[in-house]
Amino acid sequence: MKSLFKLPDSLEETERDKLIELLHENLDLFVTDDNPELGFTRVVEHKILLKPDVVGEKFEKGKF
Repeated sequence: MKSLFKLPDSLEETERDKLIELLHENLDLFVTDDNPELGFTRVVEHKILLKPDVVGEKFEKGKF
């Protein structure tokens, strides 16, 4: 059985088939090309209010 998911090679064929079936039964829980918006919401939004006279600092990439 072919899957959209990358599965470990160490699985036996029956385990692999069961896992593929389980994943595909629950496909709506995963981000896919058909479901790209999963995990994104506009229900909760926030604003970060900064003081107008404060200048932000710049950091080198990866050095926080």
